Amino acid sequence: MLDISFYTTNGSQSETVDVGETLYEWLAQSDFSKIGGASIETEIYLDEENVILPLVELNQDIRSSVQENVQRSNHQ
Repeated sequence: MLDISFYTTNGSQSETVDVGETLYEWLAQSDFSKIGGASIETEIYLDEENVILPLVELNQDIRSSVQENVQRSNHQ
């Protein structure tokens, strides 16, 4: 099992998704695995403290595609 955490750029609470085998296979074959840019060391407020994490910004198309597939996976 794999967990993926999504963080917003506006400081809202993060969302963590437990990724099942079906969704993991889809991610490996989708544009999500080709997000392109390098990670950027970014300071965020997480669990009541500031932390610096290497984050990669996802474009809208990839975000929408991931959301659709996570929702589909949760209903199976």
